[in-house]
Amino acid sequence: MSAIGGMRARVALQEEQRAPDGGGGYALAWATVATVWAEVAPLRGRETVQATALSGSGLYRLRLRAGIDVTPALRVLWGSRIFNIRHVRNVDARDRLVEIIAEEGVAA
Repeated sequence: MSAIGGMRARVALQEEQRAPDGGGGYALAWATVATVWAEVAPLRGRETVQATALSGSGLYRLRLRAGIDVTPALRVLWGSRIFNIRHVRNVDARDRLVEIIAEEGVAA
């Protein structure tokens, strides 16, 4: 289990919302549902070339206190960095710590 002292990153959990655009359609936007302290650790990264452009992505593990219903439908915002949630698990099955595997640098 991670020590609380390791949770030094302030992150926002966001959900996608639809807002009417005034023309009969809607615009998509992200709204913050919670701002929490988390431990953020890189797991691995990779670079690829697509259409002669270099792009990179990275896989990260984030740990935070339980109490918020985190699902892959949410995303994580850490400063200006955006992470798409790939997997969520209850670390000790005691509803104390949530581990998120998230990817940065890829479209949702």
